[in-house]
Amino acid sequence: MLPPFRPRRGKAADNNNRARQGGSIRISRYRDEVVHASITMHSVGHRLRMTHSKRGLVAMGHGLHDDMNSDGNDFLAPLRQALHIAHGPVAISLYNIFILYIVASSLVACYGILVGGFDIISHEIEAATGGISTILVGYGVVLESRRELMEFYRIYPKYYNEFEGELDAACHGPGLIYLVLGLLVEIIKEVITAPNNIINTDGADWPLTVVAVIFLLLSSFVLVSQSFGLIRMRFFPARQSAKLQPRH
Repeated sequence: MLPPFRPRRGKAADNNNRARQGGSIRISRYRDEVVHASITMHSVGHRLRMTHSKRGLVAMGHGLHDDMNSDGNDFLAPLRQALHIAHGPVAISLYNIFILYIVASSLVACYGILVGGFDIISHEIEAATGGISTILVGYGVVLESRRELMEFYRIYPKYYNEFEGELDAACHGPGLIYLVLGLLVEIIKEVITAPNNIINTDGADWPLTVVAVIFLLLSSFVLVSQSFGLIRMRFFPARQSAKLQPRH
């Protein structure tokens, strides 16, 4: 058990303590609630760290590091670590590259249909845009819900920090864009492939396909832009570290 910290009294003693000790206070908020508030005190040859969280006051000394890999009380810690990596900036960038390849393939197929003239065949449009529209909708839902998924995995709020909050924000907006663009492409595909006695699109197939291509191009731009932003966030951080650990 660590001995209590008792600084000497008096002005001279206070100045001496300041010279021998350094202190820092760190507060981490999650959904406008303080989840971890820590005071770290350094002295000659010893370090005492007092952490106040919703679970009470905990004292840790000698640089004890408590992260997901060393949390012996959580037998699911390796699984949570794997899930966190799967939802990390590098993994999301790889997902974006894979989806970008599918979008490019769909654009090539749509270009082949458009150069064929105004006589658009419905099943060709369905084959060219049906798959990517569904992928964009599903991917957008998962990406914009990253914060909720971290809560579901029980990674938040214990391992929430500033970097995780910025990563959630970097996923939420693009995720909504993928969702909306994929839904619009799906609607256009359904309008083109619907029988004319339900939706008469005679003469409108070609311009509708052009609109779908524009939406796919926009999704490609967002995929590339988000990937560069995530890589920059991960490997060239301004202030924060991407390492997942509880904020004590």
